[in-house]
Amino acid sequence: MADQSKKEKEKEKGNLSKSISAPQAFLIHLISGLGLAISLWVAHNFYSINLVSHPSITLRLIWIVESAIVILIYSRFRIDPQQCSYLKAVVRGILALPVGALVNALGAIALGAPVGIQYVCSLLTVLNILRKF
Repeated sequence: MADQSKKEKEKEKGNLSKSISAPQAFLIHLISGLGLAISLWVAHNFYSINLVSHPSITLRLIWIVESAIVILIYSRFRIDPQQCSYLKAVVRGILALPVGALVNALGAIALGAPVGIQYVCSLLTVLNILRKF
């Protein structure tokens, strides 16, 4: 009896870890790459900017396009669709963006990045936003 319940639990755990097929993985990477190409094309043809002349504006445009694509695609392939809805996965992805940016900034500061008053003000703004959660 105990062996049977252990086997059932292992089957349930196996069902929760959903793996994707090779064509699905290829499609995900293809869409992400196309998003990058499209955002660079839009930056060059519509805004007449590129990574050499206006790097921060171009990178911001790429970041906006790619973050939307990646959040939407990877939220589709969540681990347990019965437990976590698509909308909940998208919201988690959106909330993870500022948290990841904060961790990245603090890591850069710890490794010796230059910190000035202008950077401290923006860091404090992000911390105030995160404090409200």
